Amino acid sequence: MSTKYLAAYALASLKTASPSKDDVTKILKSVGIAVDQATLDFTFEAIGTKSVADLVNAGNAILAKNASAPAAGSAAPAVATGAPAAKKEEKKPVVEEEEDDFGMGGLF
Repeated sequence: MSTKYLAAYALASLKTASPSKDDVTKILKSVGIAVDQATLDFTFEAIGTKSVADLVNAGNAILAKNASAPAAGSAAPAVATGAPAAKKEEKKPVVEEEEDDFGMGGLF
């Protein structure tokens, strides 16, 4: 399911509580997006009779559940084995180049 279709559905729901496929199609075409009828049909099947508020709440619940799980890269630190510590590498000073503002007078 494309988020473009969901965003158009959410935008159309500001006007009507239950947007139609035509409402979503008009929004997508107004910003130059070609509408794929199969994707549009699938989006409306997945949404069903749920309101945008229900969809947002369901998404927040999923995000909250996933946020509480530890990340895959957060392994426990390795236990010291008694091997000698590795030598520290010397850090070379970083030479910063002067930024060119391309004649913009420091606006950015």
